[in-house]
Amino acid sequence: FPSHDIGLFGEWAVLNGAPALATTVSSRFHVGIQDSKNLPSLANEKPASMKFSDSSPDSNLGDTVILTALDPRNVAEKWRRAYRDLKFILDFFSSRTLDLEIQLKRDWKISEGYGSSSALSLCLFAAIKSRLDPSFKIPESPTERARAFMKSPEIEKLISLDRGSGIDFATQWTGGSIRFQKTADAREVTPIPLSFPENLCILHTGKKTDTRKAIESAQFSTTLTKHVGASVDAFLKTGDWERAINEHFEIFKNTPVIPSWIAELKEELFSKKICSALKTTGAGGGDALLVLIRDNRKEEFVEWAAQHEFWLGAYNFQTEGVTLS
Repeated sequence: FPSHDIGLFGEWAVLNGAPALATTVSSRFHVGIQDSKNLPSLANEKPASMKFSDSSPDSNLGDTVILTALDPRNVAEKWRRAYRDLKFILDFFSSRTLDLEIQLKRDWKISEGYGSSSALSLCLFAAIKSRLDPSFKIPESPTERARAFMKSPEIEKLISLDRGSGIDFATQWTGGSIRFQKTADAREVTPIPLSFPENLCILHTGKKTDTRKAIESAQFSTTLTKHVGASVDAFLKTGDWERAINEHFEIFKNTPVIPSWIAELKEELFSKKICSALKTTGAGGGDALLVLIRDNRKEEFVEWAAQHEFWLGAYNFQTEGVTLS
């Protein structure tokens, strides 16, 4: 059961070595896994097969499908993302032939993101690892989890296969809030206690953007990366959410990772004096925004969001990381 995570500060620039802050949220991914005796035998394939079902309320994946290690082009379009994520983690255990039945359930809308691919991969890794190695345990405290994360060659391999920075894995594994930085030699993960304002919320627009393509075309400069890092570390000293959120928006506003419609939303909310700060988070393909609502204006903000067919994520911050049961 991994909690999902959301980037607070430093998203995108973390790929270029800037420090970033992220936190888990109370939305969780539930994964059930068991050996199957009813799946077809594919003697020359590893893994042999997977029976995959998604019982989430708004799942668009159907009820049940059998995935194999065959050519992914034979997999129906609506299952390809699930196929990629599942085959990715099962390839990690390529030394074993695994016939598995996997049931998924999530607490969030499918459009919301929140590092769902890494949550699925991490949970499957922990579940299969504990099945193959009964001595495998997940440390209890965030500090011990962070230390284990940085020292584990298996988790490092998991991240390298994913080809990301590793911040989603680090946050979901450690739980709570962390400072993350990818250096030339390692990934540094430090649990940090944060105080979240009551008027800080996650706004979902449902408008996904191709952030990977945007990042590739952004060509972040060394100067931008340094500005992001300075803003992150300044926030850790001052705890000034309004300043940090607005600083990050200004740093990224002229790059492809912030579409013009987000700038227009911010201008509208500021002109109505409903919010005092707004920025993207990277979650949900750019769908999720971090918004600081002005005092006594939340009701107006909720009405404004509904008029635009947006919704607020009703989540708690700093929940625990991946757990096994």
